Amino acid sequence: MPMEATLYALGLVERELLLFAAVWFVIGAADDLGIDMLWLWLRLSGRARTGRLEGPADQPLRGIAAVLVPAWREQDVVGAMIRHSLDAWPHAEMRFYVGCYRNDPATLAAAIASTRDDRLRIVVHDRGIM
Repeated sequence: MPMEATLYALGLVERELLLFAAVWFVIGAADDLGIDMLWLWLRLSGRARTGRLEGPADQPLRGIAAVLVPAWREQDVVGAMIRHSLDAWPHAEMRFYVGCYRNDPATLAAAIASTRDDRLRIVVHDRGIM
């Protein structure tokens, strides 16, 4: 088969695959739009209501809970975020895992310096991000 015919055939296959993908993206978008419109209609007609918590929101946890936070080049905000999160969740059963990368020493230093709370776990990934 000549090179031009091969390239032409590959171009046709590419177009068909793009068309196939585009159809499913449109179906997915229409589905999301339908759900959004249904919620809006229910909200405007008064059938969808926002739930309210009864009683204090700081009830004890029923078990150990974990929050996982990946951090890359977040040295300016990671310390404040860790302190605020640990203050907002005062539960002893809470574990807060902050993932840092070995080639991002500034974020790692900021996470380490943020607090000495026993619920905080700093995890250093052995591979860095390029």
